[in-house]
Amino acid sequence: MDIHNHIGCRPIPRQFGAALAVLALTCLGEVASAAQALPDDAEGGCRFESAELAGWFEAGAVTLNGAAKPADSLNFSDNSHCDFHKWAARMFLWLTSPASGGGMTFQSRDFYAVSPPANGKRTLTRNDPGKTDILFTLRPSKTLETGMPGMGHGVLMAQNRSLVYAGSFVNNVFAYFLTGAKTGRFNATRFPISQPELKQISDLAMQHDGITFPHPEALALEVKSTWVDTTGLGAAGLDPNKYIRMTAMIPDYDSSDPTEQRWTLKSKPAQAELALVGMHVVGSAFGNSDMIWATFEHVDNTPIGSYAYKSTSGGRIDVPPSTGGPWLFSRSNPGPFNEMRMHARNAPDIQAEAGKTIAPSDTRRDVPWGSSTNDPAHNARVIEINRGTMGMLAKGDVRRNYLLIGSTWHLGVGSNQLANTTMETYEQTKNCFRCHHGDFPDGTSIMYKAIQPLFP
Repeated sequence: MDIHNHIGCRPIPRQFGAALAVLALTCLGEVASAAQALPDDAEGGCRFESAELAGWFEAGAVTLNGAAKPADSLNFSDNSHCDFHKWAARMFLWLTSPASGGGMTFQSRDFYAVSPPANGKRTLTRNDPGKTDILFTLRPSKTLETGMPGMGHGVLMAQNRSLVYAGSFVNNVFAYFLTGAKTGRFNATRFPISQPELKQISDLAMQHDGITFPHPEALALEVKSTWVDTTGLGAAGLDPNKYIRMTAMIPDYDSSDPTEQRWTLKSKPAQAELALVGMHVVGSAFGNSDMIWATFEHVDNTPIGSYAYKSTSGGRIDVPPSTGGPWLFSRSNPGPFNEMRMHARNAPDIQAEAGKTIAPSDTRRDVPWGSSTNDPAHNARVIEINRGTMGMLAKGDVRRNYLLIGSTWHLGVGSNQLANTTMETYEQTKNCFRCHHGDFPDGTSIMYKAIQPLFP
């Protein structure tokens, strides 16, 4: 396995040397590229001091590549919209923190990889840090695990000609909650949000497998992540060191068709170094059994559409669409945007749309901060959270290159038109709860329905 022996300009501690994935720190340490810089005068009531961010870290201080602690979902307080966005930002920092056994938190033994569906069923495999045989897929749809949901199972390709691959994970609380509920060990009408509900899950893990949850206060979490192959990033004008990276197995396609009309899946997957481009963080919290849904993107993914925000002067500031670049999913002089070039309707093969070829396309995040009404106050809140978290991380911390796009809860409060350009590229006019709604469990978490218990 190819092990990174350095992170940006600083050496990796030896305990991280055999990690499945390591945080790739960059010497640049900027929050965003010049084309997607965050305003410094947004006023949404979500500003907070550096001391609060320091309290999120295990060391009690903001340190380079420092390990963060999860949000306390068990004692979650929803006094304002800011609390939900802070919950999301803190969970992202924790999930992408270095884990003691190697890799990142979501790759640790406290999380389980979710398999692609086979005959409508998914299985859970406990992570084994140090191994690189986790199999990713094309961006999973709700039905095929190939292509995107809606719009004909579109397939997205980056400018370095990498397809977008996906990996899904759940934490130990989710895994044992699901197992206990599906095997009739306890009754469940919602995801866990209280201490009594958490206790019966913890008791099941201890009694059956002798497992203690290191962070039970995180409650039930789902992580859906998207990645691209790092090959060719430099040639596309992008710095691989600005991405969180890992090694994994990905589908290997025969792309020799000279007409670029069809790629066929080879019999064996290939190992590749991958760069994180998007992440959904979904979790239960006190008062929110229908889950909090949040999404993050790399700052160099795409240009963004116009938006407005409330400034410290109390006025409205209008920001035009971004240009510049280079962008991973769009040319520097892009357009037209968000037109699907290929699909996986005949999975596992990839085919070009009529009149098109299999090739990169131009993508834009049309609703920059997830507000369908382009609400200046909402946009200001999300911008402030980004400046207060990613913007105050230590320079050189790769997590500075990822932005909270928004979070939504209570079936559409908050970022009510939330989409990730690597996951909902062609469905940006919808919201997470368009699909994830209804009675527990089928509505709230579609993935829950297909996952099989850890044991009978």
